[in-house]
Amino acid sequence: MRKPTIQTDYWELRSAEASHAKYGDTFWIPALEARQTIARGQAARLLFDIEVDNEGEIDVVGERMWVIVKEKIGDTYIGILDNQPACLDFEDAFYLRLGAEVPFLAEHVIDIDTPPQDHSDWQLSLETERILPRLESACPLAKLTENPYLCGPVKAAGRKVFLPEPTQNALHSRFRCGVQ
Repeated sequence: MRKPTIQTDYWELRSAEASHAKYGDTFWIPALEARQTIARGQAARLLFDIEVDNEGEIDVVGERMWVIVKEKIGDTYIGILDNQPACLDFEDAFYLRLGAEVPFLAEHVIDIDTPPQDHSDWQLSLETERILPRLESACPLAKLTENPYLCGPVKAAGRKVFLPEPTQNALHSRFRCGVQ
């Protein structure tokens, strides 16, 4: 599964293991075994780096947010974002928002919790509207045709998947995840 990056998605996950190694006892993380055995319905807290436009200046801000674990594919967890990023409006055409699918590894987990069962059941029962492609390429259509502007929503396993779509920004041009 493709991991989100600042360059293609305007957000990425920070390694909790790297932060723990850098800051030692002041940055606690759960034991590796606990991070590798998170069950469906449990919550994992992750560190997000999110690119934002701050009055014409591009900044990267960090936020700690919870995801509810939906499934695990190999070493990759698929979580559903259980917070709305404070630095983003829910109405923004931005992939990362409450209910978005977030792939992550054990190395990204800074905390683990078990929310009330009815909350987990509710979050997991909702149809996920924002799904990252289960592919390594940011845009498989672009890779096949060598045209980076040939991107858009495609069907994968019967679900709509949002691939990056090109947009222009006054300060820079990159791919931003499309929404419909």
